[in-house]
Amino acid sequence: MVVSLQCISCNGRTKSLKQQFLLLTYGLPDFDRQNSTNVVADKWGIRFRTVAGCIVTQELENMVEEQNRSVEPLIAKKYGKDWKDKFYKEVEAEFEIEKKVTALVDSISYIKQKQTDMEKQGNGLHYIMSPDADADRYNVWVQGWGEWKGKDKWVTYYTFLVDYQTKSVNLLSDKVTME
Repeated sequence: MVVSLQCISCNGRTKSLKQQFLLLTYGLPDFDRQNSTNVVADKWGIRFRTVAGCIVTQELENMVEEQNRSVEPLIAKKYGKDWKDKFYKEVEAEFEIEKKVTALVDSISYIKQKQTDMEKQGNGLHYIMSPDADADRYNVWVQGWGEWKGKDKWVTYYTFLVDYQTKSVNLLSDKVTME
């Protein structure tokens, strides 16, 4: 499926949004590279939708294959026949950058302490990253399970702006939020 959207503003002007290619998946994702894959996919206008976990029927496999078989030629038309190789090469490059960003955030003493506290509860911290407008900087949301209004929820503990080239880490927020 290819998604193309148009927005009509209050002044009546129409603005087309980026075309998105929808690919279906099933099974466990590569958790280590999931954020990197999402960053590159967003840049390429590709969206992955997981339709099942590890247990799938033949019917579901056939449906996923049929859907993806109809979309992949459109992606190839835009990015070339070797688009998968290019895409996953870019994911690997993104992953290498994200490892540098992660190391910088992991080196902060209060992050180390929060990770230790979370592990005592059987949890851990997770990082969501997104490149900033400046290619060397990343927005990083440090997330995990926490209490929100008396209930266990997935929360953001910290937000940082990290420049992996200069190795600077700027705390933007240490207020627990539901994001």
